[in-house]
Amino acid sequence: HKDMRWDAGLVVYSAIGGFVFDDQDYDDLQSILIPLEGTVVELYEVHADGSLSDAPVASQVVGADGEYYFDHLVFGTQYKDYSVKFIYPEGYYGVEANADGDGATTEPSSDSEKDSDVNRFDRDPEGDGVDRSQGYIRRIRLYQDMVTTTWDAGARRYSTIGDYVWFDNDKDGIQGEDEEPVAGVIVVLQS
Repeated sequence: HKDMRWDAGLVVYSAIGGFVFDDQDYDDLQSILIPLEGTVVELYEVHADGSLSDAPVASQVVGADGEYYFDHLVFGTQYKDYSVKFIYPEGYYGVEANADGDGATTEPSSDSEKDSDVNRFDRDPEGDGVDRSQGYIRRIRLYQDMVTTTWDAGARRYSTIGDYVWFDNDKDGIQGEDEEPVAGVIVVLQS
């Protein structure tokens, strides 16, 4: 006796993922593999004219392993273009993209596993330059039934040193309210 009521379906899907790293050695590469936990990662569709979908297709926060992964991406064409946005934790700024010379590829088979692929940063809201606290991988061409996990992002913190130079009239080593600043002093930072 044959029972033909038991069926199974197969769905072909694709996935995009990568690693978000804290570039503590300032070489623009993930050479020491420190995860940047707390980074918000958003996946957008890229339209034919290059614009992004109004809202992200998916979003997640990077955990302690530094990895993000968007799976079950299904589309009815041969390929679909996506953009990945990274919003770094407060105080972090994106590194230079493609520092290992992979040529800023959009093809998954040509992307390296060691550099940051974030290649678009928006203007600073005050118009003073580029806002590197968040950035995008402009375009990733994802084909049907493809899993690609080399789309990485790196960020780092910067420190600031500075204060006040004054003439210590009373030679007590403490800046008094009546002691005047000294202009034009050259300060040299040595390590």
